[in-house]
Amino acid sequence: MTEPVTAPEKITRYDLRVTRGGLHFRMRDRGIAPGPDSLSFMMQSQLRIVPYRDVAEVNLGMFTLSNMDVAQMRITFRDGSRIVVLNTDDWGYVKPEITQEYYRFKADLHQRLVAADAFHIRYTTGHSQARSAFLTAMVALLGGIFLILPPIFFVISRQPQALIPMVGGIFFTLPFLRVARRNQPGIYDPRDPPDMLR
Repeated sequence: MTEPVTAPEKITRYDLRVTRGGLHFRMRDRGIAPGPDSLSFMMQSQLRIVPYRDVAEVNLGMFTLSNMDVAQMRITFRDGSRIVVLNTDDWGYVKPEITQEYYRFKADLHQRLVAADAFHIRYTTGHSQARSAFLTAMVALLGGIFLILPPIFFVISRQPQALIPMVGGIFFTLPFLRVARRNQPGIYDPRDPPDMLR
């Protein structure tokens, strides 16, 4: 039997970047606070408050940007809209202090969701099945182009320069492989959310 989870009494505002997803030159909205029965956050310089009953899915994932591991939490609402919470600064750079703030937010939010009996929410990790299949196909294609073709060209031409693309291909393909492995589709227990950065 599991013990009942009690959420922290104090509401904490976390100074994290909040976006609607997609690419941004600079992220201007920041600030998110899980409360006892709702989530408040800044979006387009306006405070939004959404009850937990209107949350449909919480998805934990990661991606690599300029050799930085970016943690992302996608929160999808029943109306189809969503927000993405990141461990980056306004310009998209990962910093240790922001990552620690992200971890505190993630733990706080999940404690509050469990305490509020928000088990109608789907708790997922990684990419969707379709996106995961596409990424796997991309890794296989890149692996084929950069890791299999150069040795074939070397055997045919007997010139060592034919192997140069293989070295570059390894460094080009590894980040895709890493992201694909860490973002395998899955479901998790909100009482024990996974760390997608490890």
